[in-house]
Amino acid sequence: AIELDPHLARAYFGLVSVQAYAIDHGLTPSVEEALSKMMEAAEKAVQLDPDDGKTHMVLGVAYTYHGKWEQALAEFDRAETLAPSDADLLLIVAWGVFQFGDSARAVRLAERALMLNPHYPDWYNQGFRIVYFFGEQYDKSVKYTLLVKQPLALDYAFLAMAYAYLGRMADAEAAAANVKKLDPTWIAERYLIGTGSADKQAELFVDGARKAGLPDCIPADKL
Repeated sequence: AIELDPHLARAYFGLVSVQAYAIDHGLTPSVEEALSKMMEAAEKAVQLDPDDGKTHMVLGVAYTYHGKWEQALAEFDRAETLAPSDADLLLIVAWGVFQFGDSARAVRLAERALMLNPHYPDWYNQGFRIVYFFGEQYDKSVKYTLLVKQPLALDYAFLAMAYAYLGRMADAEAAAANVKKLDPTWIAERYLIGTGSADKQAELFVDGARKAGLPDCIPADKL
């Protein structure tokens, strides 16, 4: 799309989304390169269309992945102001703001998105599962994770951790087995390196991995 129209802001928005998914699901050979491409595309999107809520949203996403919390929150606030009824945008902003420790706001945004778009696409289920997980509403996190039509290793990891926090250890063990089957190299720390989650969320994620019997830290020989 960028080759066809290098001035199309939404194409750069799409490029940011692609890089984020590649990092989240371990599909990029270089996280550093993906992060660089993400920031470059996000800045270009806002430059081309500064009045589009989605361009500010993806710049917020890029800042989040770079650990620049204040800049990210400012962009998310701007995005919500520009597009308060865009359900997709609200859910992605929710996906971002939980990382600042504001899980209550993230849940409110997710529930607004659900109200605005009750017949939502499948990727919403992944948004709900992460927002409710970090909002410590593990039963709802399980509910929406189970609705994901083609779950990846990360989906099963969240499912395993949510089950573990609920004390459903047999279910947690089964979900963890699917993580290892789909991605034998899956480690909680690698996910956190890519997303730059804040301390509270990182602790919740790592503790959840330990409870579920998933590897938490990168072993010394893999550093």
